[in-house]
Amino acid sequence: MHSIRRILVIRRNRMGDMICTLPMLHALRAAYPHGHLAVACDQPGSDIAAACPAVNQTILLKKGFCRFHTRWLNRKALRGFDMVIAVKGGFDAHLAATARLTNAPVRIGFASNREEERCYYTHPVPPPSKELHQVDVCLQLLRAIGIDRPAIRFDLVLPPDVDNFKNEIAQRFAIMNGKRIGILNLSSNRPENWMMETHLKLIRNISLSAPAFFILTASPEDKLKACTLMGLAPDNTCEWVETPTPLHLLALFQFADFAITPEGGAAHLASICNLPSLVLWWHGPFHKWKTLSPMHRFLDHRLTPGGITHGTIEDAFSEELLPLLKK
Repeated sequence: MHSIRRILVIRRNRMGDMICTLPMLHALRAAYPHGHLAVACDQPGSDIAAACPAVNQTILLKKGFCRFHTRWLNRKALRGFDMVIAVKGGFDAHLAATARLTNAPVRIGFASNREEERCYYTHPVPPPSKELHQVDVCLQLLRAIGIDRPAIRFDLVLPPDVDNFKNEIAQRFAIMNGKRIGILNLSSNRPENWMMETHLKLIRNISLSAPAFFILTASPEDKLKACTLMGLAPDNTCEWVETPTPLHLLALFQFADFAITPEGGAAHLASICNLPSLVLWWHGPFHKWKTLSPMHRFLDHRLTPGGITHGTIEDAFSEELLPLLKK
C-alpha cells in the first residue's frame, strides 16, 4: 500500500486503552516513515496520543446527545485520510459506522463473517481471541496491511512544561536523605476496595520497614482524600503532589523508586517506565489488561490469590516488591 500518505487511527475510551495502542502507532510509523499519522480519541487518551512521537496530529472527538449526532459532529475532522484503522477489542457498531463515515479508501476493523459487520470495512479482520492481551489485539489489526510481529514500543516524550515539572519535583524531594521515594496513587475505579484505613496502615508500616517516603497522587475528584490522608499520616512520611495531566503522573513515575497503584491507566504509565510497582487488581480479565513490565507484581483486591501474590499489601511489598528495589 505505497499510496498511503495519510493515516487515521480511531481509539476511544480511557487512558489505559490508548497506552495499549502505542505499539500499534509506533509500528505504523516504522511502516510509513513519511506518512501523516493522526489519532482520533476521547479526552482521557488525548494527552498520551499527543505525547507519542509517532503521531503527527491528535483529533479530540466531540460528543453529541446520541451516537448519530456524535458521528455527525465529527464527520469533517475524520475525512481526508487514505487509511482508517478502527481500534476496539471486537466489532463495535458505533465505531464501525464512524469509520465508514470517513469515506477512506482503506478501512480496517474487527468484524465477523456477518455481512452487516463486514460491510463497514474494506479490510475486515476476524475478531481476536479473548485470550489475547489488549496490546496484541491492537497489533492484530495491522496484519491486514502486512505488518506482523513489530517491535513493541511504548515511547512517549514529555512536553517542556512537564519536563520542567519533573525537574522541580526532583529538586523538591532531593532532601529525603536516602529514603526511597514511592508513588501512592489513591484513585481507583473501585474506591470501595481502597479505603483510608488501608492507606494509613500502608504508609505507617512501610515507612518504618523500608524506609520510604510517599508522594500521594490522585484524580481531581480525590484531592480531598489525598489532603485528608496527608493530615492523618505520621509526620514526614507523605506529601500530596498535584498532577494536572497523565503526563505529569508519568513524570513522577520517572522520578520515583517504586509505585503502589490500583490497576488501570496509572499502572500502565508505571509500566512504561518499567518502574517497580505493586498493582492492586480490582476487576476484568487479568490476562487481557495486566501491565507488561517484568518489574510489576500484582495483588488481588480481596487479599486472596488472584493476581500473582496474596496476603496483605504490606506483605506483598516486602516479599514481592522490595526484592525488585534491591536489584
